[in-house]
Amino acid sequence: MLKEQIFNLFNVLYQVTKIWFFWMFVHWITVQLYAYLCAHQSFMGFLTMAFLTQTPHCKALQWLFVTSKDNIIQMWIVFGTWCMTILLSPSSNSGQKSSN
Repeated sequence: MLKEQIFNLFNVLYQVTKIWFFWMFVHWITVQLYAYLCAHQSFMGFLTMAFLTQTPHCKALQWLFVTSKDNIIQMWIVFGTWCMTILLSPSSNSGQKSSN
């Protein structure tokens, strides 16, 4: 029984971390691409930034950046809520008397 519960817990954690790593990767890659394609780190990039940030690919990267950020925040909230539920829920054995 305990072995099955541990296996189920690891299975759930594996599924959740796949999603978390996906959004972390999307967030990281969009930040890198946006800096390279839309906001060059030079004086010329500063001058052209006003025009480049309105191009379709830069708008798409902005959307991905914001969406990935929001999803990461929501995952931390869900994780925190899950941890608090586990910590604050009464133990399943409390309140039960031993049969000895």
